Amino acid sequence: TYDQQLANPFIRGSLIEFTTEAGRAYWKWVAAGRKYQLGQRWLDLALERNDRIESRVKAQDLDPPELIDNERAIAKRQSKLADSLRIVEQSAQKLSVYLRDESGRPWVPDLDRIPPFPDLLDVDPAEVGLDVIRARQNRPELESLNLKLRQLQVDYAEACNLTRPQLDAQLTGSQDVGEPTSSKRDKSEFEVEAGLYFEVPVQQRKGRGKMHAVQAKMAQVGAKRRLVNDKIAAEVQAAYAGLIRTREAAIKAEEAADLADQMADIERRKFELGESDLLKVALREQYALEAAEEQVEAEMKHFMTFSEYAAALGIDQPSVALVTAESLDELP
Repeated sequence: TYDQQLANPFIRGSLIEFTTEAGRAYWKWVAAGRKYQLGQRWLDLALERNDRIESRVKAQDLDPPELIDNERAIAKRQSKLADSLRIVEQSAQKLSVYLRDESGRPWVPDLDRIPPFPDLLDVDPAEVGLDVIRARQNRPELESLNLKLRQLQVDYAEACNLTRPQLDAQLTGSQDVGEPTSSKRDKSEFEVEAGLYFEVPVQQRKGRGKMHAVQAKMAQVGAKRRLVNDKIAAEVQAAYAGLIRTREAAIKAEEAADLADQMADIERRKFELGESDLLKVALREQYALEAAEEQVEAEMKHFMTFSEYAAALGIDQPSVALVTAESLDELP
């Protein structure tokens, strides 16, 4: 019975690991899609600007090298966009391992399905102790060790029985059947025998030896339980720290991206007024693109940390509501 029950935490552990890997694949796909969208945006800006620059060159308001430089920027951004598309398609293929259609076949999501990142998650550091308790109640590793300990307790009870006296009862009956085999007709009468057998294990070596062996295994399982308890607490605390710090990093990255975008917009307006050159515009736009990509990376790390946080709690179907649920029973 315990061997059958031990299969359940093993299956749950595999499911939690599978779900965590699926979460990482999903957030990588979202990040790749967001970067592709950013690259398309900056390419569109260069294409729109190219028509205006061409008109200004024809009107001799700008030197021809300005048009050539913008066309170079367009070609470079097109090349980067093609590489971004490659990464998106590869991420979608990896994600399809975890996505299935109604018939169970892998399903590859297209670009139109790329969502924005959800709002950043905010955990309360004061809740870490409660989440450690939840994790210890929910993690399949501890459930498996608890079942193993109960199984060893059964073995220990069996070993104790081997050191105790044994009393067996026996009842037998016999009767010759069939036709006579001699003229004397000497087949025996029906006979019944009853007996009691009493054994006392004098040295008790077998029972005591098994008791010592089982006690050693129980001590080993107990040590593993303490280690797993400590490991679970450390994983939950690390996940908390990761969520908090990656959230802070994502907020700062968003601020930096907004400022860089404002500077790029200012430089574009100055260029239209003839107060700047295309080189400065290209540099500002490059800084803005890099800052926006860093924001995407920061958000991806934050939500990948969320996947690790759910795994630390032993949740096999995580939701962003996890960080606000008051108990595991409330989780979707």
